[in-house]
Amino acid sequence: MPFIFNITNYSLWKAVPFVVVNVQATFLWNITDVMIMCISIYLTAYLQDLNKIIYDNEKSKSVRWEEIRLLYSHLVSLVKEVDSRFCYLVLLSFFINLFFISLQLFNSLTVLHLTYYIYSFTFLMTRASVMCLLAANVYRAAQEPLFVIEHVPASEYTLEIQRFIRQIRYTTTALSGVYFYVTRSTLLKVVGTLLTYELVLLQFNINIYKGST
Repeated sequence: MPFIFNITNYSLWKAVPFVVVNVQATFLWNITDVMIMCISIYLTAYLQDLNKIIYDNEKSKSVRWEEIRLLYSHLVSLVKEVDSRFCYLVLLSFFINLFFISLQLFNSLTVLHLTYYIYSFTFLMTRASVMCLLAANVYRAAQEPLFVIEHVPASEYTLEIQRFIRQIRYTTTALSGVYFYVTRSTLLKVVGTLLTYELVLLQFNINIYKGST
């Protein structure tokens, strides 16, 4: 945290606490991303098991849609319960990743320590992308039953199937960051936001450079 010593004079007793805080913050940042990845894999596995049951029963022409819809409702409740406890961590993770990716990308445009900043940016971008894609798999797996229902013959189309379709379409089953749901389109929005912030930082840096000359 070298910017701290632009405000106050450097001394060892001041530097040590900031080093400790920086290391602890880095560990917490990594643990937060890992927790979101693990929770996403856990929830996706349950939804994929249900999808496998639907596919297997559809092949044998013995789907009990009322039971399937009941199981799906239980999984929706599970996702919502987990999301209510982890949504703030998801929001924090997205915010921190966006901030540091923007910072490292901006620093990688400078000549000083170029190799480190390029490696750091690549690592952060890869980890954030994997975390976002794993979290988005929850929403994708929750929408997968629609692909089976679309091929149900008209003779087997019942009121229970119609209720199931409405439940899937009008109930967003996904992890969220309080103000947004994590889907694959979210990753594209994050990339767009990242590019916007980077252009603002570059423009700001250019204006400072012109002002100094």
